[in-house]
Amino acid sequence: MRKALTDGAAINTRDSAGRTALLVATHANRVEAARVLIVAGADVNAKDAIEDSAYLYAGAEGRNEILKMTLAAGADLASTNRYGGTALIPAAHHGHPETVRILLATRIDKDHVNKLAGPRCSRP
Repeated sequence: MRKALTDGAAINTRDSAGRTALLVATHANRVEAARVLIVAGADVNAKDAIEDSAYLYAGAEGRNEILKMTLAAGADLASTNRYGGTALIPAAHHGHPETVRILLATRIDKDHVNKLAGPRCSRP
């Protein structure tokens, strides 16, 4: 991968599903590959066809090392997934307490409501 980047490979090239190499590395939890791509300037906020980005997916799936790197590289805390949720919502829903702690240490909107909350839902 380093050689491909050195040889001029486009860092944010996408596959048929709109995934960048960074998002593929995040899906596979390939921390070192993600590090190389982020250092080389990969867009941590680039979304695929289903509205996932490396930042959002790392948060949702508890990929904490990659999440921390995306945050340091300028992750958009207001970015939302296909359900209209920030990274905090699926992190909590999927039971990743350390991920939740990491995200709550940022300026993420802890009161954000996703698209799943409709007229029949009530908030205390």
